[in-house]
Amino acid sequence: MKNIKIEKNFSIQEGSFVYTDFFENTSEKVALVFQTSEKSLISEKAMTLLVQVFKEYFYQYDYEIKERLRKTVVEMHWRLAAFFKRENHKFEISTVILIIKNDIVYAIQLGRLVIMSYSDEFEYIGFDINKIYAENYQLPILGIKEEEIQIKTYSEKIIKDTNIVVLPAKLSNEFDKNISIKSDFEKKISQLIESDEKPILKIGISEGSGRLQYKKKFRITTKGSAIVLVIVIIIASFYVFFGKKWWQGAISSGKEFVNEKKRLIIDYSALLPKIPQPKFDEDWEWTAPSNITINPTFDSDNIYLICNKIITCIRKNSHQVKWRESFQYPLISTKLLRNEKILLIDELGFQYLIEKAKGHILWKREYPILIHKKEIQSPEMITIDYIRDGRLEQNYYITVTGNVISIISGKNGKTVAQKEFQQKIDFISEYDYVEKCFYLSFVKRILKINLVLG
Repeated sequence: MKNIKIEKNFSIQEGSFVYTDFFENTSEKVALVFQTSEKSLISEKAMTLLVQVFKEYFYQYDYEIKERLRKTVVEMHWRLAAFFKRENHKFEISTVILIIKNDIVYAIQLGRLVIMSYSDEFEYIGFDINKIYAENYQLPILGIKEEEIQIKTYSEKIIKDTNIVVLPAKLSNEFDKNISIKSDFEKKISQLIESDEKPILKIGISEGSGRLQYKKKFRITTKGSAIVLVIVIIIASFYVFFGKKWWQGAISSGKEFVNEKKRLIIDYSALLPKIPQPKFDEDWEWTAPSNITINPTFDSDNIYLICNKIITCIRKNSHQVKWRESFQYPLISTKLLRNEKILLIDELGFQYLIEKAKGHILWKREYPILIHKKEIQSPEMITIDYIRDGRLEQNYYITVTGNVISIISGKNGKTVAQKEFQQKIDFISEYDYVEKCFYLSFVKRILKINLVLG
């Protein structure tokens, strides 16, 4: 087992932030480093957003770690681009993401931060440091351009005792590749930290002591068996002597004690500040090429819209068209499946399996199935589970009547909030627990409605 020591120096007020998740019971050790020249509340919000998106997306995927990391960073890019668009203000955020698992360090490097390591010798992890300030080099930066970002994941085996350091590229000239002694490398890092350079992250990885990790196996011995037997005999004797009534009385007293404590907890919680009630807040809208004909569906990355015979896939946060596929007959049902697949059913009951990535049809089954009319319509009521949306303190449900959408309390049945639109609401999606929102459609228009706490 390896020992890990972390040193970090940053100031969010000065435009830098270091987030680490190195809990002992986690197999994947995580570090995120951000640097920006912007020193304002908006830069703090942007860096907070990136950490939040990382937490939401990185841990939910089942893919191999490099693919999980790539997908997460793509989502961070689009979410930041949408944030910049809302704020009408852009700035560079240099980003490094490190994942350490099974003695391998995985890294993504975007912007003007560098990653250095020293085990047997000094070296850089990531792209060539000399390219960063070259005029013709296209430096990948999160969120700056509303287009696909080129992401490369680097990996390196951790051997023996290793120091990994992340710092601004401008500080790299403090180091010479001819450094041949590890103590010189560590001394230089310490000098930079003492001079209050930011951001700096140092991860020291060393071989741990095996004795601390050793846990003696549990074994049943003759002496232990004798002790257990004596305890059982004593308990049985007490039970026979005092009778069942004593035992039942003890249980009854225990129940009363728990109930009394429960009442105290309830009385005490009444003094705590109440969580605000949810309400609706409009976000973005997008216009489809023709009328939307069934309720929108979505996954963690995309929204899928049916316009008669056409299915269109748009990105959640940039609402840009990813792909579009046409069919012979109008589509009346979509089912999102695992393994990146979608099952479509047309008005004749024919079934199609398509892939989420590009919308290619994998197979068609011309054995009709009957779809009940009720299943084709938009849901009349959508429930919101307060356990899945941890911001809430109770269950709620959503109703749509004409051009009005309402939030109803599951505790007392009262209307908590309403929002009225000029047009009739044609369709509403299920609740998106990742984005905390719904997607409404009005003829050709789709509108994202966030559920916020007022």
